[in-house]
Amino acid sequence: MSGFFTTGRVYRRGRWTFQCLAVETAPWDGQQRAVGFLTRSDGTGTVHGMTHTDWKSWKDTEQPPTES
Repeated sequence: MSGFFTTGRVYRRGRWTFQCLAVETAPWDGQQRAVGFLTRSDGTGTVHGMTHTDWKSWKDTEQPPTES
């Protein structure tokens, strides 16, 4: 179990799914950020960034993302 989002993992919170594509440190403040696809259960979504503040409310689905 990681202490932050992990590249290649899928996380769930309520009706939301977050597919983590990358984890990097922001050069402007040194804070670690995860970037990925944030998708609602209705299939709509966007590219989104997450921080450590967001991390605590997400659960790892333990499933790899599906290929489209």
